[in-house]
Amino acid sequence: PNTPGAISGATMPYYNWVGLTYAVTADNNADYYTWTTPGDVTITSGQGTNSITVTGGTAAGTYTVTATNQYGTSSPRTLNVAPAGTASLPYTVDFEGETGHNTSATYQGFGFATYAWSNVSNGSGDDIDWRADLSGTPSSNTGPSSGADGSDFYLYVEASSSCNPSKSAKLISTPLDLSSYNSVELSFKYHMYGSNMGSLSVEASTNGGS
Repeated sequence: PNTPGAISGATMPYYNWVGLTYAVTADNNADYYTWTTPGDVTITSGQGTNSITVTGGTAAGTYTVTATNQYGTSSPRTLNVAPAGTASLPYTVDFEGETGHNTSATYQGFGFATYAWSNVSNGSGDDIDWRADLSGTPSSNTGPSSGADGSDFYLYVEASSSCNPSKSAKLISTPLDLSSYNSVELSFKYHMYGSNMGSLSVEASTNGGS
């Protein structure tokens, strides 16, 4: 079979994060896919298929996948990963290092230049992506014209397409180690403007997102 295509998945996963997905495009010539992962990563489902779900670890390493059929095994495809370390407090972020993302409401797969911020892989309660933009969102009469305090970039969810209303987009922050604090505060600027506005919620996880 052909060498599998590029592996999609987080190259900077969080320590011990659950439900990470890594995948290659399925090939009709392949009967079986064999995955290997960094030593402290556990494959929870999908071994043998073109997509696996894993619980991440703490060490940098390489994901490898090969395709097999009755004639033999392909050359391997690899993806190097390096788990994101925790940020120290006080921590602030303004996303000014981003570049403008594709404005098509149906496009998915956005990544961020800002260290260790990420979209959740679509599925398991996440349907669409947050994205970075400046100078106003593409749909009329919605969204901000700039970031807070006169800055340029902001993150937003594009929901104008008929495929996006009533769907969810999950954005994960850089990991924060709060174990030495009795109390902490999270503050952020938000702009919820549109004729059919949804809801915004904040969750904190102490167990790898499960």
